Amino acid sequence: MEAPISVLPGIGPQRAKLLEKLNLFTVDDLLHFLPRGYRDYNQTTLIAQVELGEEVVIRAQLASQPREVRLRGGMTLIQVKIEDDSGLIECVWFNQPFMKRALTGEDSLYFIGRASRRQGRVQLLNPTIEKLNPAKDEALPLMPVYPLTQGISQKVMRNLAIAALEYSRGKIADALPQRLRQYCGLCEAGFAIENIHFPKDREALRLAGRRLSFEELLYFLAAVAHLKGERLALTDGQACIYDATKFNAAIEALPYDLTGAQRRALDEILADMAQNKPMNRLLQGDVGSGKTAIAALALYAVYLSGRQGAFMAPTEILAAQHEESLKEFLKPLGVRIARLSGGMPAGKRRDLLAFLERGQIDVLVGTHALLQDDVRFQALGLVVTDEQHRFGVGQRARLADKGKGVDVLVMSATPIPRTLSLILYGDLDVSVIDELPPGRRPVQTSMVPERKRADMYRFILKEVAAGGQAYIVCPLVEQSETLEVHSAQELYRQLAKGPLKEIALGCVHGKMRPAEKEAAISAFTAGEIKVLVATSVIEVGVNVPNASIMVIENAERFGLAQLHQLRGRVGRGSRQSYCFLMGGDLSQTARERLELLTQTQNGFELAQKDMELRGPGEYLGTQQHGTLDSQLLRLTQNLQEVYEVREIVEMLSSDANWQVEAELVFKAAMARHVKRLKSIAMN
Repeated sequence: MEAPISVLPGIGPQRAKLLEKLNLFTVDDLLHFLPRGYRDYNQTTLIAQVELGEEVVIRAQLASQPREVRLRGGMTLIQVKIEDDSGLIECVWFNQPFMKRALTGEDSLYFIGRASRRQGRVQLLNPTIEKLNPAKDEALPLMPVYPLTQGISQKVMRNLAIAALEYSRGKIADALPQRLRQYCGLCEAGFAIENIHFPKDREALRLAGRRLSFEELLYFLAAVAHLKGERLALTDGQACIYDATKFNAAIEALPYDLTGAQRRALDEILADMAQNKPMNRLLQGDVGSGKTAIAALALYAVYLSGRQGAFMAPTEILAAQHEESLKEFLKPLGVRIARLSGGMPAGKRRDLLAFLERGQIDVLVGTHALLQDDVRFQALGLVVTDEQHRFGVGQRARLADKGKGVDVLVMSATPIPRTLSLILYGDLDVSVIDELPPGRRPVQTSMVPERKRADMYRFILKEVAAGGQAYIVCPLVEQSETLEVHSAQELYRQLAKGPLKEIALGCVHGKMRPAEKEAAISAFTAGEIKVLVATSVIEVGVNVPNASIMVIENAERFGLAQLHQLRGRVGRGSRQSYCFLMGGDLSQTARERLELLTQTQNGFELAQKDMELRGPGEYLGTQQHGTLDSQLLRLTQNLQEVYEVREIVEMLSSDANWQVEAELVFKAAMARHVKRLKSIAMN
């Protein structure tokens, strides 16, 4: 199966190059390039029943000749009307002139896309077209839909999958030991591969999906178990021994009581640090749950034991905020804190690193700059990394390697459903702070119809006059010809000349240079800018206690977990805070999804719902975590299956009756995953 993809008919050098963009190099790659979904062409929607925002499959014929329109900037627009027995609808393609040739006078075509309102008219924007063979294709109950790259259509990808299946027929070896496969009630590999691409029926698809997801999970969790076993076998850690009286006095001196969840997490961390093996723990908590306070206490325990700590954050702004928070808490206790910044003058940097190496700095805060070779500690004892998903396994390991037997605490405010947490953080022990401090006022969240926009701007002016600040978040940086979606740059210009011209406005987005971006956010933090128009770059790493309003334009274009993260940028001070969700013509599904945000402040609950609605792959983003195959994410849909596979891994690890199968599974798991898990470092 390792034969190059070029052995298949229809793949010449040019097409092979296109397929490389999808990481398809061999026949085996193609066999395991799984559909992202399936389309039932027997389940079509009549044009008269089309709902805005919903993806539909319409079987229709052309009601007009395609028309090409030239737009500004050299763009083209193809327009055509299609009809079925129930009515007419217009289809529009932007910058796809080849569609004019594709729109021929066939008796019947399938148009697949989402309906939206543009310039007052309901249209299908950039729909895909399928020309099916009535005798062959429509007989299939389910048609695979693959991820694509430019130049490769669904029809081409399906033909390639058929060619790969023909080439490999009778040659697919079953990686799972037969006894284990039968014990777990799994179908054979050949059946699974064939029916994951072209399922005979829904039951065959279920069996194929279960087999492939089980196998992927088994090898991944076996590799993670191997890594964790290696770590637990280590005895080169240094037990953190500290003065408990001084430590407890510091807790008593806090201006607030720790919540029960904070106490539990702190006890788990301190128990780990007391062992003679390195800690490797994730501290997961919703926005405002008090993770930083627990990290500060862990750093204080390390200080009392005579060793140093490092605190790594993903941005300079967040690093500066953590330095300020840590100083406020730890400096009165005698802890010497410093921050290493990327733009620090050479002389100042040289002095700081000399102090660090001599042990005259107890906690060093910084970004990726902490990873540089010339950053040397006298006795590093604890590494804390914030916003875990921004750092890879290799990066936190590289920082921990600057000491001997270093404890590692990684923090994340991104709520991860327990289903994924068991997989993503299988090599870590997990502490969860699932309780907010008492007295913290929930952010009042509401959906605002377009007709109330002027009222909302008046409310913002009133809040700013009373000392508050506001964020206005847009899904795009620049205006789009193809989408009726607000862009940060255009909305900033409109507001600066219109309803918010009386107050200081700023704009920040991902296309700005880092220095410009940080200057804008710093000005907002300092209160010089009253309203910040932004993209989702402010999702993490911005702490402005004075900000009391979050407006999210086209909220339907964000996931629930991301909306919750954005909402978490307000409500961090004493002011009552508000989150306004703006949306255009929403489908019933989109409206119900956004209403969930108005009903709960629980990030974990929203994250679980988000994953159920969008699937784990979309929920996390493409390769966001760097360790988990997107195929596995798509296949892993339920917690029960994860538990089942974990039990199998534990059985293989401990039951001598399964020794032969265990050796085969763990050997294959290490070949597939361990090297990647040990070495990966995200940019």
